Amino acid sequence: LSFNSRVVSAHWDDSVDRWTVTLEDGQAQFLSLCTGIASRYHMPEFKGEVHHTSRWPEKYDFEGKKVGGIGTGATGVHMIQELAPVVAHLTVFQRMPNLALPMKQRKMSAEEQQKLKDEWYTILFGHRYQTFSGFPHDLVRKPIAETTVEEQVL
Repeated sequence: LSFNSRVVSAHWDDSVDRWTVTLEDGQAQFLSLCTGIASRYHMPEFKGEVHHTSRWPEKYDFEGKKVGGIGTGATGVHMIQELAPVVAHLTVFQRMPNLALPMKQRKMSAEEQQKLKDEWYTILFGHRYQTFSGFPHDLVRKPIAETTVEEQVL
């Protein structure tokens, strides 16, 4: 993995379904853009201190502060759950509810991790070339109104 490296260029090659990524200090094998739907940040005008999650301060003590969080997208949910236990008061402003499911992360033994790598990674990584998104599920092009309940649960 390469962190804190500047990407000089990234070109998609349809013939091999792969990115060619050149970094200032070499090449990368993978490219994860993670730009989201709103990759341009907006800084609303408020009195007092304002911080944006895309420009988060490295060291800042939120302990005991009165904080307002705007938005409940993925980043907002992460921020809210980290700040809630340490701030004196947290108000969350949301335009519309967003679906956020618990990740159910847990500690895994080295043996369990190895078993997953040996058995599942080959299967899961195989799907990345067979679906639109690279995930083990694909787009369903059928309108939801034309699907059965059983199809909706899949």
